[in-house]
Amino acid sequence: LHSGGSTNLSGGMLEGYDQVRSTLSSQNVNRVLLLSDGLANEGITDVNKLQQIVRSKYKEEGIAISTFGVGANYDEDLLTNLAEYGMGNYYYISSADKIPELLTEELEGLLSVVAQNTKVSIDFQSEYFKPVKVYGYEHTLKGNTLTIDYNDVFSEEEKSVLIKFEVIRNPKSDMPFSIGLTYDDVLEDYKRVKKKAKKVLKLTSDRDTYDQAFIESVQRNIVLFEATERFELAAKEVDKGNYDDARRMIQENVVFMDESFKAVQPDSMLLKQYTINRSYHTEISEIETKSAEEISSMQKSNKSSNYL
Repeated sequence: LHSGGSTNLSGGMLEGYDQVRSTLSSQNVNRVLLLSDGLANEGITDVNKLQQIVRSKYKEEGIAISTFGVGANYDEDLLTNLAEYGMGNYYYISSADKIPELLTEELEGLLSVVAQNTKVSIDFQSEYFKPVKVYGYEHTLKGNTLTIDYNDVFSEEEKSVLIKFEVIRNPKSDMPFSIGLTYDDVLEDYKRVKKKAKKVLKLTSDRDTYDQAFIESVQRNIVLFEATERFELAAKEVDKGNYDDARRMIQENVVFMDESFKAVQPDSMLLKQYTINRSYHTEISEIETKSAEEISSMQKSNKSSNYL
């Protein structure tokens, strides 16, 4: 084999789908693993087209894709998007000797799947509420039902999703929210399981009642997801070369988290995100002294931490 400087990412990816299709089964974990160290510069190179392919492969055939980026010269935003739209995972591999470790992590996860075709649905009163943001996962919205597709769920895995609603019309009485969970139970011969729960949004004009309903874990998730999104926007400014804007945005994010910690006790995940932001601010404070390859590696490492 001789390196020719070209990366036909789409060709390799589509070949992977063909290979998986040859053993396709609703009772298998059907997954493509895409490993790349370069930019997609041959075959299909349009980002939107590649995203459409992985999304349709999952929706129409049930084949997901996980992506692995190696080194400093690949497009981390593309590989992250392919994993997100393709219902898999994204991994940053800083050097080739770490490939076995991360491939093992992915495969061990696939071998511990306990639920497949997992979906959560939320029914709400669409004349009163409008979902304006779903943090963490792709979703579909049809009428008054919002659906989040979790795909495969591993043993001991926890999933969190945060949904932000806008009140478009003031309700006159308590509002019910119905929640559904459906999945195929791998441990019970793929029996289809359906569970339902109901939450009621209660109206009150009493401040004490409102304060007593405060749920700290929800507030922690709000801080975490918003801080993650702010970090992502700052990283994009670094990609554009707008270093002053990026430094300001990260500093504002650190201040936002500092202020938030006065109201909620940070857990280990929030503290990790706080550390990532502080470290990133230090790195970009001296970014003008770094080489292009150093900046590229810095971006991939920090974006990966934020993604996780």
